[in-house]
Amino acid sequence: MRLFPLSSRAPQSPPLVTATVPSVDRRSHALGGRPGRIQAQLRLRLRLPQSNHPDVASGHIQELLAGDLSMGGIFIQCQEPPQVGEQATVEVCRPGGGLAFAAGGRVVWRRPALDRLGRPAGFGLSFERLDVRDASAIRGIIGLLQRQQALRNLDTAPVRELVLCSLNEVAGNVSQLLGTELPPEIAAFMDDHRQVGERDAFLWRWAYQGVSIPTLSCVDPRLADEVSTIKLLAVMYAVLLDDAADRAPRTPGAPAELFCALCQLWTSGEAPLVSPGDQPFLSFARRVRNELMSRVTQLGRYQEFADLLRFDMHGLVQAAYYQLLLHRCPPFVSEGEGRALTPMGIPLCLAATIDLCASPAFDARETGLLREVLAHAQRMAHTGYILTNWQQQCERGDLSSPAVAYGLASGALSPVDIDPVTGPLRANRLLGRLREARVDSHFLSDWLRDRFTLRELARRLRTVDVERILSAQQRLMWLQLSGLGLV
Repeated sequence: MRLFPLSSRAPQSPPLVTATVPSVDRRSHALGGRPGRIQAQLRLRLRLPQSNHPDVASGHIQELLAGDLSMGGIFIQCQEPPQVGEQATVEVCRPGGGLAFAAGGRVVWRRPALDRLGRPAGFGLSFERLDVRDASAIRGIIGLLQRQQALRNLDTAPVRELVLCSLNEVAGNVSQLLGTELPPEIAAFMDDHRQVGERDAFLWRWAYQGVSIPTLSCVDPRLADEVSTIKLLAVMYAVLLDDAADRAPRTPGAPAELFCALCQLWTSGEAPLVSPGDQPFLSFARRVRNELMSRVTQLGRYQEFADLLRFDMHGLVQAAYYQLLLHRCPPFVSEGEGRALTPMGIPLCLAATIDLCASPAFDARETGLLREVLAHAQRMAHTGYILTNWQQQCERGDLSSPAVAYGLASGALSPVDIDPVTGPLRANRLLGRLREARVDSHFLSDWLRDRFTLRELARRLRTVDVERILSAQQRLMWLQLSGLGLV
């Protein structure tokens, strides 16, 4: 159960210029002979040896644009391209700014002027002596560009709205997150959490925004901060469950004492004994749970929604068990269960039930319809999580993503690809096949369908503003995609 995919890196300044260039050049085989060349709009710095260019001062850097990129080389737009055979060094920036990789290479062809097909002047540089880090960075950029293109291919109004968001607005949202002041009680728990886990302050600020943004419109405004604090305590417990699952043995059937103790504590308030080394962890989890329950029981409609709250608390444990199951047995993954049982942080239904306890004007007869709305909103939130995490999960050998399940169901992958022993060794091939299967387009289409259904349901609820829920999910999706530079 991986939480909150937004990177702690604030977006850098966007490239100063962009260009539209052909994605494949007829000389592509001369740049390594590999498939996977993709149109690029990347700023780079070019260094040429002074011995070949005596009129250029030593250390002079030319600011240029890339035309396309592959693992074997790069096409660089240049009005005065160097001669074939010359050596050169490039420093290529990420799409959102900042250095991505540096590579040396040899000029293998040149186009001195705009040709009859409208292709710009420039040259092809074949990479030489790529180290592991730079090669990984190139693969990452190619994957990012492919995913951006997949998003743009879904030419709908909400997608255009997401894709064309201003980077300045994104940076402003991240700056807001970095400056968020947490409630003093949460700040104290955050400090104590450092004794049992490794999570930085940015996660908790992001989580606080993540539980505050979707707060139901029917919550008493005087209690808005209180319910956000309660929901953040629930997120903190979800993080503890996640950490306990990471500590559990990966062997199927092996005991996971700490994880099981936390699950029992969450649902019943009681926990079995654990080893002395795990006792501080369990004691901190008990403090978090006790603080949460002492607060939620003071809300005006707690007794009315107590049974629903207990049901939703069990749902969080079920989702945690499902993630542990997939870590131990990747072939058990299925897209349907993964979509239903993989919330980020806490399920929206649990958060909403906490909100209802502080909503004096809510009509309880609308609870079922509200939960139908929340089910679609939850899927929308989960889609953002999938889009921003599936590639990194696969790269580190984690095959539990619903993207992998979709690959199996669509025929893009076979069971051999997700074998627990050999599957992680095939990460690059698996990533390539999932990209070919247009995973991002598939899940973004799901997001759009859920968005449409949610809008239709909005007309039937009277005591909750569904448009506010929808706006919250669009904002969260925007933050999730922008965190990896996809918008």
